[in-house]
Amino acid sequence: SRLDEGDFSQIDVPAAIDTVITLLSHKFGPGLTIERSHEGGRTLDCSAALLNQVVMNILSNAADAVGPQGRIRVDTRSDETSFTISIADNGPGIPPAMRDRIFEPFFTTKPVGAGTGLGLSISYGVVAAHKGTVSVDDAPGGGARFRIVIPRSSQR
Repeated sequence: SRLDEGDFSQIDVPAAIDTVITLLSHKFGPGLTIERSHEGGRTLDCSAALLNQVVMNILSNAADAVGPQGRIRVDTRSDETSFTISIADNGPGIPPAMRDRIFEPFFTTKPVGAGTGLGLSISYGVVAAHKGTVSVDDAPGGGARFRIVIPRSSQR
């Protein structure tokens, strides 16, 4: 691991997401569909390695939720003040009663031995370190949708 990977720099977010999707392709079943839509600007001042980790954690969880025949949609958009990454799947979703806990360390909805319960907790911390927010709600048509919102200009 390189020491400078945590440094902030301008990154091309859609390209970074495409890289993460390629890295996770072994995890995607043959019938899994990934849809992408990128609107607004492409660049964001952030830690590329850490942002990639967040996207990887959420995409990996989505792939686990939908199985080999599911659908995942990744949308990015930006305005003058913020950059939003939305990752939605058509899996079973996350019950409202669990949504307050999913970012807690060691909390998992996966069977024993299938997950550590750290991915979303780490993701939450990374987004908070970027002075952003991460939230979950229902995806259109069912499933879960995670929204990552990061300020366009970091206040480091």
